[in-house]
Amino acid sequence: MFLLLSAVLFWTLTRVEVSREPGVAQAVLVLSYLAGGQALALSFAGFIGATSVVAFRTSALPRWIGRLGCATAGLCVLSVASLIWDPAFNLLLLAAALGFLWLLATSIALIRTTRPDT
Repeated sequence: MFLLLSAVLFWTLTRVEVSREPGVAQAVLVLSYLAGGQALALSFAGFIGATSVVAFRTSALPRWIGRLGCATAGLCVLSVASLIWDPAFNLLLLAAALGFLWLLATSIALIRTTRPDT
């Protein structure tokens, strides 16, 4: 949802009416950045964190995927610090990379453990 919002806001910047007003254009750009960055990271943290906790409790996924998910969820939450501390932007990039790695690993693990119906 946040990626869609970010894309719509970024598209808004292509409108002549918005680009003529520097203040409006800057505000829309910042909102697009927030929707695609920190807001997305926080929602991703909830999704990855909850899934990793379930993975630990049920052994539905390998434990290393659960650990990677917990670390990723923590980084996603910490990356919000980039709003007040510029060097924390690196945490946002790292959290995004680990999030996609976790998603890929989880998908592969689920495909491998799926058993055909007999």
